This record gives sequence, structure tokens and C-alpha cells, in this order.
Amino acid sequence: MELPNIQTLRSFVIYGRLGNFTLAAKEANVTQSAFSAQIKKLEIIVGVPLIRRDNKGSSLTAEGEIFYKEATRILSALEQAVVSTQTMYDSRRPELHVAVMRSMGDVVMNTHIAYFKKHHPDFVVNVYDMEEEEIISDLYAERVDVAFVYITDMTKWEAYGVVPVGADRYVYFGPKLNSSDPVDREEILDLPLLRYPPKYFMETAFHEYFAGRHAREEIQLSNPYAMIDYCRRNRAGFLLSERLAESTGIRRKCKDLRQGLKLPLYLVHKKDHVKQPYIDVFSDYLQKKSFQ
Repeated sequence: MELPNIQTLRSFVIYGRLGNFTLAAKEANVTQSAFSAQIKKLEIIVGVPLIRRDNKGSSLTAEGEIFYKEATRILSALEQAVVSTQTMYDSRRPELHVAVMRSMGDVVMNTHIAYFKKHHPDFVVNVYDMEEEEIISDLYAERVDVAFVYITDMTKWEAYGVVPVGADRYVYFGPKLNSSDPVDREEILDLPLLRYPPKYFMETAFHEYFAGRHAREEIQLSNPYAMIDYCRRNRAGFLLSERLAESTGIRRKCKDLRQGLKLPLYLVHKKDHVKQPYIDVFSDYLQKKSFQ
């Protein structure tokens, strides 16, 4: 038995709803002649007249009325089947919520996320920027599954799985300042310096790097992107990772640090996480591809 295709059924249902060939063809986005040909082919397949045509116009026959109701039901059921299948698939897709330390700069993850999704298209990866205390809280509450953090004190992370994925070397950005290259720590403190809020991990790291000393002039900002913009417009400088400098296109304007600063980078997650297989896939990729 030959059966009509879905497009033909859809065209017939459109006609049944509108009762006019011209309007139905327009909604179906085909010419009226092509639309009429579809309906005639449908009538041949079904074997009975479905539409009555006369000088006054056209209308459904009694058989056409029955077929219209059945075709409408079939199309609706088919559409629902497609939606249900897609919903089931989406609900089973691996989904990872990834936190990135705010002062690290989440833009550094863009290339890695794009590459990962290209090779693992079934994965859904959502990225959030947070600071250390937020990350610890959200990992515990399972609002995020994994996080990229700098760690200098492992005691904070004893309850979590910790995977080393590389290290970030820091450089100095101050395009409107005259400074040596590599730039000395003492010289940085003699120039206007941007710092993070006290609660940020990076502020603690910089406090140690500068041995607790402060610059003659300091401005506090909350994220590295604001700092980059500020330094482009004003006489000030700050420290950022070489990776972030490369990601934002400013590496050539940055200067190396005479007294180097390198921070170890880790992927952290709750131990025995329900999404552990997905976390392992993500972790293996990063260890091989991104942060070495």
C-alpha cells in the first residue's frame, strides 16, 4: 500500500483548516499549482475525492472531513513523538557545570570548550566565573561539578578530588607606563598598580609576591577585563596570566617579570561525584590539550 508523505499530509491539513487553495499554498510556501498537484496526488493515493471543487470554490467532502481529522491527529502525534524523543535525548546528554576562578579570566576557557565540544558533541558545558569561596560553596552544594582554580594551600581542598592540569606564568601589563622589560618588582610598586578585592585569591597571591608591600598608588577593581580596559585608558599596570594576555590579544604589550610568578592550576571536584565518568573525560582532555 502506498502511503502519502508527511509534507503532503501537512499541506492537506493546512487546506482543511483554511478551506482555500490560495491561502493554503501561501502558508505552505509553495506555488498554487504545486499545492494543487500535491492534493491531487493525495486523492489518488487514498482512492476517494477529498475536496469538492466547483465554480463557487472548494470544500472538503464527507470523506475529506474524516481524513482531515485523522491526518491532524497523526501529524500532532508525530510532532509530539519528535519532541518527546528530543527531550529524552537532551535529558540524558552529559552536562557539566564548570566554574573558573574570576581573577583567572574565563575567556581562557573559550578555545578549550570549543575544541572539547567539537570532539565530544554530546556534552553540554556551562561555564561560570566565581571566586574561591563561591567555588567551594557551589562545589559542596553541587551547583557546579568541576572548577579551575589556583591552589597554594592544599588544606582548603582536602575534601575534594584535585587534578593538576598545568601552571600559569604571570606577566605585567601597563601600556601607558615606561617600564623595563623584564620589569622589576620594585619598579612595579613605584608605578600605579591595580589590585583585586582583599577576599580574592589573586590578591593573596600578589600580597605574597610583593612581600606584603603596597604600591605608591593603588586602584581596586574586581576582574581582569576591567583592569585591561583601565590600563589601556590610564597610566596604571597590573599582573595577569600570560594565557589571559594571549587570549585577549595583548601579550605583545606585556612585559615579563624579573622575579617570576607562576601559579599551579588544578581541576577540582567532589570525590565520587555522580558525574565522575564525564569529569574524567573532561579532565583527561585538559591534561593532554590545554594547560601544559
